[in-house]
Amino acid sequence: MRRFLSRPESRKRFFCNEPWLGILAVEVNQDVTFCPCYMKMRLGNLDEQSLEELWNAPQLVELRRDFKAGRLPSACQGQVCPPAVGVDSHLSHVPKLTELDESIDPPPGPA
Repeated sequence: MRRFLSRPESRKRFFCNEPWLGILAVEVNQDVTFCPCYMKMRLGNLDEQSLEELWNAPQLVELRRDFKAGRLPSACQGQVCPPAVGVDSHLSHVPKLTELDESIDPPPGPA
């Protein structure tokens, strides 16, 4: 029984290319949403922030960090998209980008 309770977590690595290549939806009121088909994560509003700021929003940067480490981000848990349920699809393939790592961390803030 003890061995059952202390078994190691699954070693499955999760990945989704949407945080690097994904679709942003812009609503009529200028709200910008990431992953409009599944999680509908609101990033902000174009009247208040630039597209670059929204692309580097903390919640999107966090998704990139988790997926780069092979973890399923908490925002994706419970979603029904292929990467979240562990199904191989076009979303679960690592893009061939030379700047993949550079887009993970937000630009440095003021000193």
